[in-house]
Amino acid sequence: MKLSMVKCLECGNDFDNDAGLHRHLRSHKLIMAAYYQKHYPRYDLYDKTYIRFKSKDYYFNTDFNSKANLKAWLQGVPQTQARDYLRTYLVNRKEKKNLTFAPCQVELRSLLIPGMRYFNELFGSYYQLCDSIGYKLKFTKLAFYTEPKDIRHCKIIIDTRERLPLSFNLPSKVDTLKFGDYKLDNENFTCNLHIERKSLPDFYGTLSNGFDRFKRELFRAQEAGAYIVVLVESDFESISKFTHMPHVKGKVSIAPEFIFRNMRDIIAEFPNLQFLFVNGRDEAVRVIEKVFASNCEYRELDLQYAYDTGVL
Repeated sequence: MKLSMVKCLECGNDFDNDAGLHRHLRSHKLIMAAYYQKHYPRYDLYDKTYIRFKSKDYYFNTDFNSKANLKAWLQGVPQTQARDYLRTYLVNRKEKKNLTFAPCQVELRSLLIPGMRYFNELFGSYYQLCDSIGYKLKFTKLAFYTEPKDIRHCKIIIDTRERLPLSFNLPSKVDTLKFGDYKLDNENFTCNLHIERKSLPDFYGTLSNGFDRFKRELFRAQEAGAYIVVLVESDFESISKFTHMPHVKGKVSIAPEFIFRNMRDIIAEFPNLQFLFVNGRDEAVRVIEKVFASNCEYRELDLQYAYDTGVL
């Protein structure tokens, strides 16, 4: 006998899966948001409004409608309660997503959870907290410790396919690269680092229509022992605003949450990858040159956190 998995709470009919139930809701003239808010009401812990429905998974795993509400709630409860909430969040996320590595700054900023700075203030050390939970640590440093390499005699190689090359303070030359858009001609200085430059539209395209192609590129880079830093020449907040920009509105329908999820998935899959968002092309030049000169310490440093805190 086939057992039903999902029951419609409007009429009692059984369905094999959520997709069947969701199609069935049309017969009741109900959208998913109205159905779940009626039968499974969930409220923002801070202002007690309904949790906005974006998907079933999002609805049942979200406690706040905005980071502002989350921060206000954390500030209004005792520190012990705030610590318990955040630790439980990280534990549950590790188990549900079967994660190996501690979420990096970019991942934290893409979720309804504070960034690393807040964790450091509340727990003393975000990395120690994650280690106690059972996460492996990709990064252990909070700053560059050694003197930078003198790379003034080196050249930056720019890939032939780079359409809008950056203008560096160092000499440069154009050549074909296997991965990314930029690398230093002395790979011993950088431990085989390749920089993949992205505009904000490029970033959206890579993590949507170009996602499978990008994963294949990362597999090749991993096999070759290369490290990839995807440097987006736009601040992180612009990701959520992109689809509302005048020149984009109505042309792109991909939700930021979809882009964030793909970014988190690919970070979790590839330990040889970091994403870094900087404020414009001039900043991209400065940061690339500093990372190239970092004595390979970029591999032990969460670059987004370093940039957000002024270390990078």
